[in-house]
Amino acid sequence: REGHAAMKAGQISRARELFLKAATAGFAPAQFDLGRLLVFGLVDDADAAEGVEWLRRAEAERHAPAIYQLATLAMGDRLVPFDAAQVLERVRTAAESSHPRALTTLAVFYGEDPSADVRALGTLCLEHAAMRGDEIAMALLAFRLIKGRDVAANVPRASAMLDLLTSRGLPVPIMAPS
Repeated sequence: REGHAAMKAGQISRARELFLKAATAGFAPAQFDLGRLLVFGLVDDADAAEGVEWLRRAEAERHAPAIYQLATLAMGDRLVPFDAAQVLERVRTAAESSHPRALTTLAVFYGEDPSADVRALGTLCLEHAAMRGDEIAMALLAFRLIKGRDVAANVPRASAMLDLLTSRGLPVPIMAPS
């Protein structure tokens, strides 16, 4: 918490020290935070390769945000080598821990499957991600509800979700039921 408070206060070097202390003690969330500071070059003399190693340590502790971060880094095929099967496995593992963005990613992936059962699983992923506050999932779910795509149409529920997103200042396109 102190590291996050230091980050909010703009004390990035102090945050790095705090994250390093907790990360070295084996605290996976701090390993994740330190890894991101280094990977994204948010501190002086940042070493992206060292950041990836901290993310891998957090992944070994099954820390869902680190697992998902490694999957997204692999998509760039620079810091983490691209391996489609490993990316999908990481996304699935993070989703199993209810990581909202991983759930949303799976929903998009499953949404194009020819199997209605797999697409239904994608809709369930959107439901879970939306309940955890993922605004992208909420918008995608609302659009599915409007169109009745792989779910029973429910325009009032969709409208309520879109109203909530709009109240948060997010530009949401108007979609009519088809």
